[in-house]
Amino acid sequence: AKTNNLRDNRWDNTFDDYALKWRNALTLMDNTVFSVGLRNTWFNNDIVLDGAEQPDNLTKDSVFSWEAGIAHSIAPATRLRASVASGFSRFYSIYGNFGTDALNPNGAQDEILESMTYEIGVNQSWKSATLDVSLYTITQDNVPRRNGGAIQNVDVEQSGLEAAVRSALTDTIFIEGSYTHLFGLKATRDDGTDANGNIFYGNNGVNVASDQVTVQIDWKLNDLLSLWAAGMYGTPFERENADGTKDARERAYQRLDIGAGWRITKKASARVRLENITDEKDFGSTLEGQPVNTDGRLGRVAWIGFDYTF
Repeated sequence: AKTNNLRDNRWDNTFDDYALKWRNALTLMDNTVFSVGLRNTWFNNDIVLDGAEQPDNLTKDSVFSWEAGIAHSIAPATRLRASVASGFSRFYSIYGNFGTDALNPNGAQDEILESMTYEIGVNQSWKSATLDVSLYTITQDNVPRRNGGAIQNVDVEQSGLEAAVRSALTDTIFIEGSYTHLFGLKATRDDGTDANGNIFYGNNGVNVASDQVTVQIDWKLNDLLSLWAAGMYGTPFERENADGTKDARERAYQRLDIGAGWRITKKASARVRLENITDEKDFGSTLEGQPVNTDGRLGRVAWIGFDYTF
């Protein structure tokens, strides 16, 4: 993979990643599947600041990751599963891997984020609906956060529940919904002290809503015209600071979108959608008692698109 990232009109960074990967699966008695995967990824940074090439300060030039899982059908319409997987993330679009942004000029704590995920779940299907429920826990190492203008890495532990359902209400109307619940999120510094859930941007931590619901409805009026609507709601959240005081987000995160598609001919189609109908510009990020800053923030947006197949 090759990625070029421009930032602050000063940085011009290119990230070249090369990987070897292998995946395989074994099926037993037609109702049990074992799967395994291996991957090794090599990283290369080309960092340029104000036209001057910077040193590549990544502490690791490669990461080995793996995955393993099992799925078992206990009934024709009921399937259980369990999996464990390691992984990584670059975080180049936010802060990480920029060398001079680390805690010292030598690039300390300029590292690849590595993670370990455990998940168990069940999938149940009926004639016109499916339900999928899973429990997960994720541990992430080297998650970057701001500390006095530099990057500090923290370890993040997160666990929760995810549920998704899809149903055909009629022959032309389909509904899909999901629900997530966060059991807990903890961020810990290298010295063992609690970062109080603050991950990015220092005091403006990017926390995760304890509960979040999404719903989408698709309506196929005929072979030419279709409509859809989608909404999201996330509960406000509270954060405890190091001194014991608590900050609460002013309100919930919410969003509503609608759209339509029209098949003009066999080769041509048109699409239109209206995003963020309520013109939300804060999305629940402002703390209680603080003014809401909406300057320069994108609100309601209308999109029109055309497709043609040659």
